[in-house]
Amino acid sequence: MATRAWDLLDRRILAAIAFVDTLGAPVTCSVAITAPDGFGWFRKRPGMVIVTRAAGLAAHDAAFEAAPGTPAVRSKKYQLELRPSDPAYAARSVELRLPRHPDPANVNSVFRPVEVVLPPTPLARPAGLSAALRVAVTRSDDGRAIEGALVRLRPDGRPETFALTDAAGEALLFADAIPFASSAPGPSMTRDWPAEIDAVVDPATARFHAPEAIFAARQDPGALIDPDALATGGTASAAKTLAIAAGLIRTATLSWTPP
Repeated sequence: MATRAWDLLDRRILAAIAFVDTLGAPVTCSVAITAPDGFGWFRKRPGMVIVTRAAGLAAHDAAFEAAPGTPAVRSKKYQLELRPSDPAYAARSVELRLPRHPDPANVNSVFRPVEVVLPPTPLARPAGLSAALRVAVTRSDDGRAIEGALVRLRPDGRPETFALTDAAGEALLFADAIPFASSAPGPSMTRDWPAEIDAVVDPATARFHAPEAIFAARQDPGALIDPDALATGGTASAAKTLAIAAGLIRTATLSWTPP
């Protein structure tokens, strides 16, 4: 009589990565990942990948009872390049720090996915009654469009969101939980919601295009930007105060002055 045989595979993971948009919703399109040599991963489900191996962490492959004590938690850095298949999301790079903490209660636990935000491109469409803002960023001395600027939107009392500018120096940002109407002076209502924007630029990673060079720049993309690193390593423009509104797309401009 034939019997059924099973092969058992035990595998330890190093991290889970979950892709989300700037409003926190899952991004379920496929994402191409370029990683350093020795980096292994697989897709668990749409919008999530599992990291199974990385250079310098071979001791973790067979450690199930307890994680190795070295290297220290988050001491190893791996730069990944992410290219979403949906043109509504911008390609970006991200630094992944391993190993994760073995304690489920720790904020950096291996049992908690690392959330990586994929910012929108100008091709994205607002969902529902989210507020949208289209921003053009130029260099103050010559008016050239800035590609690779980090544009930050801070609605009053709401979480900050961001986007990266494209070759035309344009970015599209979204904000949710904006009231459809709120009280205005006197017995009136308004759709306007106060917000602040600025742009962060690193001249070492940004590209500056004259209007006639934008088309060629679109055909020859530059190096991918890590918005998390840019936020702390670039130079910010002067902030601008404006109003956004639920269900509407508004426009704004920013001028960045080189340091």
